Amino acid sequence: ILDESVYAPRTDPPNNKLTKLLYVGRLSKEKRIDLTLYALAELLKIDPDYELILIGDGPERHRLFDLSVELGIAQAVTWYGSVNHAKLIDEHLYHLGDIFVVSSKFETQGLSTLEAMAHGLPVVAIRSDANSEVIGQGGVVVPNWNDQERLVKALAKTIISINDNSQQPYHELAYQQALKFSPSALLNTYTSIYQEVIESSGK
Repeated sequence: ILDESVYAPRTDPPNNKLTKLLYVGRLSKEKRIDLTLYALAELLKIDPDYELILIGDGPERHRLFDLSVELGIAQAVTWYGSVNHAKLIDEHLYHLGDIFVVSSKFETQGLSTLEAMAHGLPVVAIRSDANSEVIGQGGVVVPNWNDQERLVKALAKTIISINDNSQQPYHELAYQQALKFSPSALLNTYTSIYQEVIESSGK
């Protein structure tokens, strides 16, 4: 459930390029942020305006920084560091990005994914049962290929396709998807479920 204060839709002009990739969360191995770095390297071959903003910290930071240098993309990566949740929401730091990228295949119901959509960011994520259910129309879910090279290319291709179809209301679709997880929406859902149970029990 998202607190009502989280919702902050974007007001970008139509056809705006979506080249600022964003990740918010712990920089740990299971998040597989290296896949996002590899995808960024592919994107930069096509458009030098792409960049990645990482908000968070963790044990993988130094290794990921070294990888960005190795790939020759360090200048396109911003390491924002750890930010407390209140600042993240109050200052609308999700608006630093255009597309929220989730490379982990172990997400359950990632709060950061929901918060990103509540700020109007479409999500590009690797398929998992939870990601598919939570993201819905709020982004694009990429098949979880076992082949890393294939997976990286799929991430990059998906991000490019979002820009190639920039007339689509991606920000609005993401925001509307996030509204399904607001307290009022969930209250209506639970009320309907309880009503169905009561009626089916004959009481």
